[in-house]
Amino acid sequence: MVRTSLYTRIEGEQAPWRNRKGFLSQNVLAVCDFERNFTYILAGWEGSAHDGRVFASARSRDFEHPGGRHYYLADAGYVVSDMTLTPYRSTGYHLREWIGASKRPETKEELFNLRHFQLRNVIERTFGVFKNRVEITGTARKFSMRTQVRLIYALAGVHNLMNKTDRGCASEDLTEEDLDEVEDGDNDYTSAAAEGGGSIAMNELREAMSKRMWEDYQAYVAQR
Repeated sequence: MVRTSLYTRIEGEQAPWRNRKGFLSQNVLAVCDFERNFTYILAGWEGSAHDGRVFASARSRDFEHPGGRHYYLADAGYVVSDMTLTPYRSTGYHLREWIGASKRPETKEELFNLRHFQLRNVIERTFGVFKNRVEITGTARKFSMRTQVRLIYALAGVHNLMNKTDRGCASEDLTEEDLDEVEDGDNDYTSAAAEGGGSIAMNELREAMSKRMWEDYQAYVAQR
């Protein structure tokens, strides 16, 4: 689960659509499975919109709990809730160091964040493939906002269809730009902090998971 900024061009009032990087975009909330298929998308929010507002909007519409003991992996821009498990916001991902195998986690929080990213990066890869397949998402176009929103939904459907037919296969390697976007998103705590402390039960679950991971990791390191 992730929010991403897709380039857009809006005639008239532009300020609400300007994201924190300075360009005009729409904020898109997306969920995918581990086969890189989109399973939920909410498009059309202004580029300046906080993730918490977009998520609340999705929940008020048709975005449902995955059911049972399942939950969505979300980046740190979101609050820990009954349906979202996020990384520790006080601990960075250190993606570049870990990908280069030059750094090992030193705390249970760092280890949890690393494991969290290793699973959640499927959404970054999915958007990487999507943007490579659909050039129109990377440049501003003179379409009405209504058309631009509809394009996201339509092209996401085409992306899923191409996955099923194995046509138009695109690279899923994380690029430097992808890493920048992941790190920027995962270290943007403002919107999450503004929405409150999140679910106590999910915070307790995350703490229990991180402790168990750390114990297993320590045992593994001791055996090497």
